[in-house]
Amino acid sequence: MNWTNTKKANVSINNGPSYEHLMVMKALQQVLLVERCGGDTVAEAVTRAWDRITTKECRSACNWCGIKKKGVKKHKISGSKIVDAVHKGVRKTLPDAKDSQLEKETKKRFVRAPEKLKPAKASSSQTSHVGDEEDSD
Repeated sequence: MNWTNTKKANVSINNGPSYEHLMVMKALQQVLLVERCGGDTVAEAVTRAWDRITTKECRSACNWCGIKKKGVKKHKISGSKIVDAVHKGVRKTLPDAKDSQLEKETKKRFVRAPEKLKPAKASSSQTSHVGDEEDSD
């Protein structure tokens, strides 16, 4: 009887990959994606990586420490797995990249995101007004 219970346990464990294995594979895929982005300098590589894997809206909703800005709670990215994957991917392209450079360039990408989002919102609202004027003629 003990043998059958052990056999059932082994079957259920071996049905698929473990959660930890899946997370490791996902992190490796992210590193490879970032590595393929390229870039000649640390700033260029970090910029290309973040532009490839996130949108302006995503970056504007986050900051390094997760501090509230203008009454809006931001998501903390410091120490996150995605930041680690980006930094590892950039290091594969530029092995001499320092932690301080990677952190500085990452912060710049996220700090500037809300500013870049505002003109896009303003131009989309202007576009709708232009269309309304054309319909009235």
